[in-house]
Amino acid sequence: MLDLLCGDFWCIWRRRNQRICNQNTPPLQVNWDTISLWLQEYQSYRSNVGDLSPPQQLIQRDSVQSKWTPLAAGKLKLNIDASVIPKLYFVGIGGVIRDHLGVVHRALANKVAGCFSPEVAELLAIREGFNMANQLQICVDEVVGDATSSVALEQEPQPGSYLGDM
Repeated sequence: MLDLLCGDFWCIWRRRNQRICNQNTPPLQVNWDTISLWLQEYQSYRSNVGDLSPPQQLIQRDSVQSKWTPLAAGKLKLNIDASVIPKLYFVGIGGVIRDHLGVVHRALANKVAGCFSPEVAELLAIREGFNMANQLQICVDEVVGDATSSVALEQEPQPGSYLGDM
């Protein structure tokens, strides 16, 4: 029940942000359906993966001098990225799951409508990456992205920040 209440609060906040960005806001029923869908995604991930502990390692990388680094044998890495295009009111998100040899198991690229900060866009990419892993019924051992504050938020939540306890 607390999950649904938190989802309601999030949708209210999102509707507020959409109005600030001069976007059309969907009917309230759409918000309820979205909350229900996200809760189902979470419960599905939880039932498929079991342990909801965070990935063993979250790495922030320098986007200028970054390169892929291999994992230990049998481990999987989710590399994510996001691009914010504020004047067009959408973000592009992408991700790829690779094994220790660099073999791509699955990749994603999506356009998400909305007016989001780079940190929120990066968190959306992480969410979609975990959804992709859930569909494959695999557990990601490491997540790598270049939004410094998103990675820091995963390692040490900042209550009271505009991102909240993500």
